[in-house]
Amino acid sequence: MQRIYTGNVVTGAHRLEVTVAGKSSGGGDFEDSREFDFRKDIEPKLLGITLSAQGGEGRIQLGDG
Repeated sequence: MQRIYTGNVVTGAHRLEVTVAGKSSGGGDFEDSREFDFRKDIEPKLLGITLSAQGGEGRIQLGDG
């Protein structure tokens, strides 16, 4: 687990873009990017990003906690 951002975000609607670039187990380069919409209310908000070795749409997932 790695904290990426621990600052204040204003209340309202936001868009988060996550881009991952790396090497596959076979040695080839890969890059994947996804955008997520989320809403920040007055209460504290925690978002989790899960990265998977699986290909396709589920490679990058956002968990809203």
